[in-house]
Amino acid sequence: MNVDEGIRILFIEDNEDDFLLITRKLKQDNLKVLAQRVDSSEALHKALCAQHWDVVISDNNVPDKKISIANSLMATRKLNPNTPFIIVSGTIGEESAVNYMRLGANDYILKDNLGRLAPSIKREINESHLRLAKTASESRLKESESNFRHLAESITDMFFAIDKDYRCTYWNKAAEQLTRIPARQAVGAHIFELIPAKLDRLARRAFINSLLKKVPDHIEFDFKMGEQKRHFQTFVYPTADLFSVIIRDITEQKQTANKLNLANRELETFMYRVAHDIRGPVASLAGLIETVKHEPINAVAQEYFTKAHEMVSKLERSLRALQVVTGIKLEDLRSDSINLLGVLAQLQSKYQIEDEFVITLNVDTTEDIKSDSTYLQMAFEQLVQNAYMFRHPARKPELIITAMQSEKKITLTFADNGEGMAPEVLENAFSMFYRGSSKSTGEGLGLYLTRTIIEKLGGTIHAKSEVGKGTVFTVALPINA
Repeated sequence: MNVDEGIRILFIEDNEDDFLLITRKLKQDNLKVLAQRVDSSEALHKALCAQHWDVVISDNNVPDKKISIANSLMATRKLNPNTPFIIVSGTIGEESAVNYMRLGANDYILKDNLGRLAPSIKREINESHLRLAKTASESRLKESESNFRHLAESITDMFFAIDKDYRCTYWNKAAEQLTRIPARQAVGAHIFELIPAKLDRLARRAFINSLLKKVPDHIEFDFKMGEQKRHFQTFVYPTADLFSVIIRDITEQKQTANKLNLANRELETFMYRVAHDIRGPVASLAGLIETVKHEPINAVAQEYFTKAHEMVSKLERSLRALQVVTGIKLEDLRSDSINLLGVLAQLQSKYQIEDEFVITLNVDTTEDIKSDSTYLQMAFEQLVQNAYMFRHPARKPELIITAMQSEKKITLTFADNGEGMAPEVLENAFSMFYRGSSKSTGEGLGLYLTRTIIEKLGGTIHAKSEVGKGTVFTVALPINA
């Protein structure tokens, strides 16, 4: 309530002259007063129900005993719990005043000292507003805490919170079940008291470091529970005053992933062996057809054998490509020390054609990286060949290769000025056996093979392209693969 807009005051006063005297004094003290006087319990009840009052002022000697200060105070608090109640009386003993204050009155003022009334009204209204704001804030806080607890208890993963002193402030039921530590014991305990003593030393150190870094982090660790080893994933989320920690048992997911990886490896091994075993007979068949073509046969048979040879040759190329792809996935990586500038300079020397294909190098690193040199060379050559093959017919092809090194990775871009790719082509550019242009002469495995190699080396590759302007391939590789 802004006192400058008018204060709604309900007076419990049997003497109208005193009522007028008090309101006049308040106006003299620059208070805009909207006042009403009542002198019976019925009138008081009706007035309290009719509207909200900013303050209630009561005399001590109203003839109607039903409207005594005690009864009036009780009626006011019942309907308007936060409305200030001030006693203004000509005669009131100090003991009575103290008793009324204990009952809930906010202040008492003698009629011969009305100069105190205006400041008292302002103060009590302000404190009333503060109490309302505090009550609303506490209500919102309780609701927020209730929502938090409901959410935390609904999480099936282990969840707990730690304050800035690394003491536990919350421990959900899943945490109780997993650790066998009840919440009443966990809450208040230091995190070092809650970390199992038999937890692997490296996992313990990793968890503590994730807390000290005070940035979102996650770690994985194994922990033996009984006779069974379980695999867990931990997520740490720091805020200004606390940490939220989620620990998830991912043993089943890990086992499923391992089984899937094993099945994929067995399938790739099978594909590699099939491709290898079939290539021999296919090559023999191709040679036989080529031999027959040179025998004295009629033109129709010659045409059939020519088409058969083309199809067998295509099959042989597909088998060779399939063998290469599966071979990459199956073979173990070497860890060679590679001078990146030297590798790129060799590519530039090998593929650049004077006045026909220009390759520019911008390499911002001189340090060696650890990776498989054969696979790295194979991936980079594919990107260089791609730039020349899909060059724009109206301009000289150019390829700019840049390399920048950060703390843990090196980022390369291969930016050409070729014909570019439409969105639907770009979307499938790294798919197996996809050919998005009539210029494609291979089996649609070039970029698929490149991505397979880059991912095997622990890196990533993605592309941006615009039709008529060119394509940019961005490769990120770890410094130590």
